[in-house]
Amino acid sequence: MPDKDLAGAAAIVTGSAQNMGRMIALKLAEAGASVVINARSSKEKAEGVAGEIRAAGGTAIVHMADVTDEVQVATMVAAATDAFGGLDILINNVSHRLAKPVTEIEIGEWRDVIASTLDAAFLCT
Repeated sequence: MPDKDLAGAAAIVTGSAQNMGRMIALKLAEAGASVVINARSSKEKAEGVAGEIRAAGGTAIVHMADVTDEVQVATMVAAATDAFGGLDILINNVSHRLAKPVTEIEIGEWRDVIASTLDAAFLCT
């Protein structure tokens, strides 16, 4: 294990059940932070990331929340502070991506992209 520069710190990483969010959560835990693994719908994957952190000797909890929903964000922050005694780090990683040409995007899909990128960051911060 590398130096524990973040020992005693607590972090939320939104969208941390897979991909970049997963790697960020693992690196924070490796550096000593306790981490909230967040996902909207991938509970099994989120539990897997938390399990990886625990298996390596770290501390993690899973909190399922849609970070575009103000109430769910408040509940997630409360869970983090209850579990870890505070909150020091926020990684706004969630972003809804569309894999199609912009000319094929419907307005509702566009609003989902904006909500996951901007609203989520605002609410979590």
